[in-house]
Amino acid sequence: MRFPTLLPLPVALCAGVAALAQNAQPQVDLEERVIRIVDIADLECSDGRTLCDRPVAIVPAETNVAILSEARRRQLLRRHFPLVQPALRHTGTVSFHTPSTDSSPPRRRCLMLRQAVRAGEYIVGEHVETAPCKEEVAMAAVRYDRDAHAVRAGTDLERGTYLGSLAVRDHRPLAAGIGLTLVARSGSVELNREVRLLQPGRPGRAAFVQTGDGEVFPVPLSGGEERQ
Repeated sequence: MRFPTLLPLPVALCAGVAALAQNAQPQVDLEERVIRIVDIADLECSDGRTLCDRPVAIVPAETNVAILSEARRRQLLRRHFPLVQPALRHTGTVSFHTPSTDSSPPRRRCLMLRQAVRAGEYIVGEHVETAPCKEEVAMAAVRYDRDAHAVRAGTDLERGTYLGSLAVRDHRPLAAGIGLTLVARSGSVELNREVRLLQPGRPGRAAFVQTGDGEVFPVPLSGGEERQ
């Protein structure tokens, strides 16, 4: 059995988990093939579900059940809560079940470069276009940046380079260490605070930042201009 992979890029979750024991394991019924923070963490989500709805894993199309140990679920949460670990919803091993109607595998989609990309540069949506899928064709030298959850070019890649069924993001990640302006609004009042990004992030997702006096907390990132 294949185990779920992390989003956006495919990282294997865990191996060697014991076979499912339906009468002993807690079971979580998913609304789709995505496992979210709220599915594994005991959090209060009534005031807003932005953080609770954050995806942590995807159940592969070949199966309708994913089994995660308690240790693996804690590891997934640690990626999003590096400082304080929330409590788990369940103890022991848990099985996650996808809807029975969601059983057909997705159609394969392959890509090629619409423009040249330099070595080390992130490959994002504006760089690619769809292409016929090919068998027995060597794909481009790319590498997955685990911290940024994005794909980089391993060497200089020319326009038309075949990428295969590679998953790419729509936007470039923001690099760890850059300066950002934190904007807080209440009615007509707007407060700005200078912070530094502690981890790679992208607009639309939350990431940890640090203020000048050392305070660390997560904030949602917008698509505004970064400050060097």
